[in-house]
Amino acid sequence: MSHGTKPAPAAGTAGKEHAMRIACWERDFRLWHYTFSYSQLLLRSAPRNDEDTRIDVLFSNVCHMSVPARLAGLTIEEDVPEGGLPEGAVAEPGFPYREFRLNGGLARVYATRCQWHEDHAWLDAPSHFGPLRGVK
Repeated sequence: MSHGTKPAPAAGTAGKEHAMRIACWERDFRLWHYTFSYSQLLLRSAPRNDEDTRIDVLFSNVCHMSVPARLAGLTIEEDVPEGGLPEGAVAEPGFPYREFRLNGGLARVYATRCQWHEDHAWLDAPSHFGPLRGVK
């Protein structure tokens, strides 16, 4: 499942002792799909050549996000949300929400889980994470 770098304390996280770098890729990613009914966010990096891999990153139970359509490289840091969730975010009771900072805080996703999968499938092949409504 995990093909990013080894977890390490995130750089530039003074006062955020819990922040942990969980993945890092020097590849472009696109916001590929958001499923409202299941609150799932899928980011995808296309293979750069025939020998390269496709990478899908899935955030589950998303209650708040601020993510650009394209990301030049992707670093994901995981932490407990300081001060709770952002104003206006509505969380399902009983879910352990985490703050996922992308690229040093350029983007943020508040979700219960982040996982990724790397394979040799073509860009439009179905995701490893199963059928996502409206996504090949």
